[in-house]
Amino acid sequence: MERNKVYEGHCLNELKKLDDNSVDCCVTSPPYYNLRSYSDDINEVGREETLPEYISKLVEIFEEVRRVLKPTGICFINIGDSYSGSGKGRNSDGTSHKSAFTSKSSEKVLFGNIKGGQKPTGIKRKELMNVPHRLVLALSDAGWYHRQTIIWAKATSGEIREGSSMPESCTDRWNQSFEYIFMLTKNDRYYFDQFAVKESVNPDSVLHAKRNFNTKKLADINGNFKNQRLDFAETSLVNMRSVWRINLQPGSSGQHIAGYPEKIPYYCIKAGSSQKGCCKECGVPYTRILEKMGEINHSLTTEPREYHKIETSKGKHGVTSAFLTDTSSQYKSNGWQKQCKCATDDIVPSLIIDPFLGSGTTSLVALKEGRDFIGFELNPEYIKIAKERMKHYHFNSKDLF
Repeated sequence: MERNKVYEGHCLNELKKLDDNSVDCCVTSPPYYNLRSYSDDINEVGREETLPEYISKLVEIFEEVRRVLKPTGICFINIGDSYSGSGKGRNSDGTSHKSAFTSKSSEKVLFGNIKGGQKPTGIKRKELMNVPHRLVLALSDAGWYHRQTIIWAKATSGEIREGSSMPESCTDRWNQSFEYIFMLTKNDRYYFDQFAVKESVNPDSVLHAKRNFNTKKLADINGNFKNQRLDFAETSLVNMRSVWRINLQPGSSGQHIAGYPEKIPYYCIKAGSSQKGCCKECGVPYTRILEKMGEINHSLTTEPREYHKIETSKGKHGVTSAFLTDTSSQYKSNGWQKQCKCATDDIVPSLIIDPFLGSGTTSLVALKEGRDFIGFELNPEYIKIAKERMKHYHFNSKDLF
């Protein structure tokens, strides 16, 4: 299949046309079960009569994804949960109402009918169905490696109240304001560029260092007092965490009611595929060369107003009882390294796929970050939206479709 194209059709059929071991990274969000409809195709994912049928269909699709992924490949699946139907969200005759999700100009359904009202067999009315958990366990049983669960927190309450999420009319539970992103791999060893998405140290940590660790409070391994922790806090990068606080972006997904913000595929694509690209002959990705800039030894006394030097003796657990000693390393990126022995040095961009492309957020981010993409989508109206969004980032927009 040609790169940088969106193919109209059911992803299960279209995925079969891709070669084995040809894709670097998959980032996608399948239609949620029993929630919305995005096309007139009766075989559309999410329309299954039962939850087991829905899970089975997704497993079948992602088995094709696993086939086309390279041995180093990685897959990110964004999926939310839903509740067993209470009968709400329908017209008086039981049919779905769609006015809120219909194009005003053409009356074509673009943004998803509300399907609600069905109560899946075996699940109690109003019960949370635990769809994400059922899916990831089924994928693990099928052979995937479930490496991590990421929480996309759209809004938070409590000590830190921020963000926004879709409003809900429920009165007997709290608003749902997060979704899951599952990180799955084909093998136990795979491509992952942690450095590409490292973050600056939290400003609160820098303030904490300035308040509590002045130059008289810390000592290096030679006993010289210096606020190395502050130096580290102001200049260092740290690994991303597994809870992502990302706001919804109204309008950013091209009028798709369930589109995710660009930050989600951005993190996944940056970490899950090589920025440099892959060997044109064998497809092995180039890896980042990290140069160690040095280590910082931290010594935090339990009595901050007293002077302490680093003790050479260690207690039962490796440190003295007087203070804690730890070491932090700092690195910088210093080029890229070829990982194969092919004679050619020709490079092709990493390939990203999205089996449920929708309005094209994944492919848009892929182009912005210098990757190639292949996308599949059932609804021709969404394909038009995706084309419009991507035309400014592709050297020849006529080749997109």
